[in-house]
Amino acid sequence: MVYPPMDQQIFFRRLFDNALEIPSPQFEKIAGIARENNVFLSVGVTEKAPYSMGTMWNSNLLFDRMGRLVNHRRKLVPTWAEKLTWANGDAAGLEPERTEIGRIGVLICGENTNPLARYAMLAQGEQIHIATYPPAFPFKHPGASNNYDLTEAIRIRSAAHSFEGKVFNIVVSCALDESSIEELSMGNMEIKEILEKTQKRLP
Repeated sequence: MVYPPMDQQIFFRRLFDNALEIPSPQFEKIAGIARENNVFLSVGVTEKAPYSMGTMWNSNLLFDRMGRLVNHRRKLVPTWAEKLTWANGDAAGLEPERTEIGRIGVLICGENTNPLARYAMLAQGEQIHIATYPPAFPFKHPGASNNYDLTEAIRIRSAAHSFEGKVFNIVVSCALDESSIEELSMGNMEIKEILEKTQKRLP
């Protein structure tokens, strides 16, 4: 989002080269983490298919304690400039998974603002909701109008989903460390500032 499309090719290629195929040795390694630690594991990945030369999806994988993939879903509609990277998903996996700790459902980033996606989870008896977000979402320059606080908006909508559905809501985000910021900004101080100041700090 911080580069024009014609300058994103190097990043797109790197993302595709490192995207996850299902199944694959990398996929099995993630499954092994859940199995070895006896935990339910929800993982956000960029997914690719062996039959495509460039199509990718923003996906979430839910593993049970045995390392079995129990839910696999692709984000329904990429948000804003994400459409330049990820393809549309479908409704496969748009359901909470029955487990011994409750029915676990997952929505990816902007899906948590989609009333019908949220309703689909609640109508199927969701009890534990996982709301996943990226570490930064740079949709405006630092110093621009601050009339929309993204972190606060996430907090409010997560609390609303919990209250409306009487569910536990786990709000999670990955981390964007200093080395990642340096690599993405490639010496451009303006882009570095944007990445540093648009990181979400979840409550």
